[in-house]
Amino acid sequence: MAALVDGAPEPQESSPIPGQGKPARVRFVGAWWAPALALSGVGLVGAAEAQRSNAGREIFFNIEQGWAVYALMAALVGLLAYGIVRHATLWMIGKPTPGLLGEVPLRFRNALRLGIGQEKVRRDPYAGIMHTCIFFSIVVLTIVTAQVAIDDDLGLHFLQGDYYLFFSFYGDLFGLIGLVGVGMALYRRYFDDLHRIRWDERVEDHLIIGGLGLLLLSGFLVEAFRINVTELEQHPEWAKWSFVAWGLAEALNVIDLTEGQTLTGHVWMWWGHIVLAFAWLGLIVFTRLDHIFFAPVNAFLLRTDSPGRLATIENIEEQEVFGVGQIQDFTWKQLFELDACVRCGRCSEVCPANVAGQPLSPMHLIQDLKAHLASVGPDIQRAGHEEGDVRAVSPLAMTGEVIGDETLWACRTCGACMQECPVMIEHVPTIVDMRRYLVMDEARIPASAQQALENIEMRGHPWRGT
Repeated sequence: MAALVDGAPEPQESSPIPGQGKPARVRFVGAWWAPALALSGVGLVGAAEAQRSNAGREIFFNIEQGWAVYALMAALVGLLAYGIVRHATLWMIGKPTPGLLGEVPLRFRNALRLGIGQEKVRRDPYAGIMHTCIFFSIVVLTIVTAQVAIDDDLGLHFLQGDYYLFFSFYGDLFGLIGLVGVGMALYRRYFDDLHRIRWDERVEDHLIIGGLGLLLLSGFLVEAFRINVTELEQHPEWAKWSFVAWGLAEALNVIDLTEGQTLTGHVWMWWGHIVLAFAWLGLIVFTRLDHIFFAPVNAFLLRTDSPGRLATIENIEEQEVFGVGQIQDFTWKQLFELDACVRCGRCSEVCPANVAGQPLSPMHLIQDLKAHLASVGPDIQRAGHEEGDVRAVSPLAMTGEVIGDETLWACRTCGACMQECPVMIEHVPTIVDMRRYLVMDEARIPASAQQALENIEMRGHPWRGT
């Protein structure tokens, strides 16, 4: 497929030139991570050489009823399971998607490169660094939390001595990296003049980024309160490995709190941090934060043939409906893509029809279909279970009312939206399927297209004349 934007050729990733290393964009991101990796290496060497075999801490220091964490975890697991089932039942009203089990090694490479590796996200260098900071902070801090649980629940007690010091170091390092990413996100959303980020702004967007920032800050404050009581004077050489929390613990001395006040502050901050953590993770079910899981999965499901090839209508003589006229006429994979959308606006920003002022925004088209699925999907499920007429459920015509004819015909099928989408949504097949329905079922077609078809029928070419 040749994805053209205002006549510009499809952007190609520059390949390394002997003697010049990687492309500039890759060098930039790689250079940014070099200090973090270097600091990690220094911490590892320091931990290996430090002879402090008694370093460690009490897991549930100053906390009673720590078991409540596991009750909250069970509730979160149940909520996430509910969310997946709720989504999946709507996807399953769609038609089967053939060929998804072919070329599995390539699909896994796509999931790693495009999903987890976020290759398309990094096309915007600022967003690439921001997203990488946040992503790896979440991954590493999840591993940190899992190690604490394993150490306490399984009685392995490996968070001691030199490894505990290194553990403290990289936990603070990636917490700080996460705050850098959050700071970049806050700047872009509230201070940068980036129009597309405000095309479809919602309350959840503020909750996600604000909640993550508070979560990281509260984690440092919990650690600072503990260090102020247990390490700052007793073991200052341990405390400095948690370099961010150590600085905050030193700052607490300025307030001149008593030990009792510090312990009380620790308890309140600890519980606030725990509740905030589970509440933020619960947003995965109800907000675009679900792209944490959906983006890699959609990268795995990405078509492996030419992205510009249009699918044929199989067994066309046996079809009762041509193309897609109602939401259940899509494949389940197309319905899955609706939930993967993160409303970043990249697709609409590069769409030549949108740039030219035509009534097409690929992002809003996907979001309108998503809202329509949420509105009529449960009723379609119910009608299907009761063996009713599923095509009589929706009071609105999807093609014509939910998505206007002029929107569908404005698409140039250039594929620029698909080329740019960081979560690998395939907009063009979705639009073409709805246009097929307009032409083949409804006989609704723009006059110019109608004239071209008549010319082909009469003259063998689409132009006027002889």
